[in-house]
Parts: sequence; C-alpha cells; structure tokens
Amino acid sequence: LALIVSAWQRALRAGLGQARVGGRLAAVEAIDSRGQSVPVFDLRGGRPAGALPALDLAPPGTPAPQGLSLEFITPLRLQHESRPLLPEQLSPRIFVSHLLRRSNLVLDLHLGLRPAPYDVQALLVQAERVSDDRSALHWHDLRRYSARQGRELPQGGVTGAWHWTGPVAPLLPWLLLGQWLHVGKAATAGLG
Repeated sequence: LALIVSAWQRALRAGLGQARVGGRLAAVEAIDSRGQSVPVFDLRGGRPAGALPALDLAPPGTPAPQGLSLEFITPLRLQHESRPLLPEQLSPRIFVSHLLRRSNLVLDLHLGLRPAPYDVQALLVQAERVSDDRSALHWHDLRRYSARQGRELPQGGVTGAWHWTGPVAPLLPWLLLGQWLHVGKAATAGLG
C-alpha cells in the first residue's frame, strides 16, 4: 500500500492525461475483509505513506459451494486471437484459464515464485462442469488516450453480474485471488 500511495502522489505531481493536469492525493482508504473502511493515508491528518495500518485482508467466509456471482465493475476484456470476447463468448473455463495465467505471471514476474503444484487441467475440467448465466453481462465501451501512439485506443469490456451454479468450491481460492489481481487486458490498469 505504501508503494501505491507513493506512486499516486508522484503521478499527480507530474500530471495526468494528455494535458498533464496536476493534483494532490487527498486520502486513501482500504476496505478490509469485513467491508469496513480503513484510512490508509490522509493529507490533512498528515499520516505518512510509510506508517500504514495493519489490514485484515483475509478472504471472506466461504460462499455457498453450489453457486456464486462474479460482479465486474471495471470492464473485463478477455481476448482470443487479438479480438475481445463478448458476453455470449465467455465461459467459466475460458475465465478460469485466463485467471490461472494471470496468477502465474504475477507470481513469476513480480515475486520470482513458481506456484505450488496444482493440476491445471483438473481445474479447467472443474470449470467446464459449472453452468453459468450471462444474461446480466453487457459490453461497456471504454476508450483511453495513448500518449505514446498519439491516439485513442479501445479498452472496453464486459461489465455486470455473472452467475455460476454447480461445483464451484475447487475454484474459490483462484476466484478470491482474482478479485485482487484482476484479469484480462489492462488488468494492470485496474480493469477486469
């Protein structure tokens, strides 16, 4: 969290967007596992980024083992052959496959760790046994400006609720991890 606060402070000092509009970070709050807001940084209170409170970020209680709902607040953009997948093209198997890939990349690139041995194929087969309802998912068009390319780029994706029913318990640890890591294109920018 200290690094995130520091990064936002530096970015705001340098300015955001094409016009490099500056600003100051006023406050940062974290939501703990009980849904409580915990102050992390407050410009007025003078709490330095280095003196962050200890947070209880343990996963919430186990949801019902025969179903769950995933809610995508930021656009989820999964791609196949450089084309974004629309809501009707998604499946739990495709989602779990992307989530496992993202988890392994984060562990390897940022922590230099290999994940504990697990059976990827067994998890994908498990995901195939899950039925899903995508009727509450929709495409959310979003664009961003690339200063490097000097133009706007599409960054839209799927938002809304995705309901899964069936044997989801073996997938829960990965789904809980996914809420923090995000998944899909622009996950590093907070999408997905």
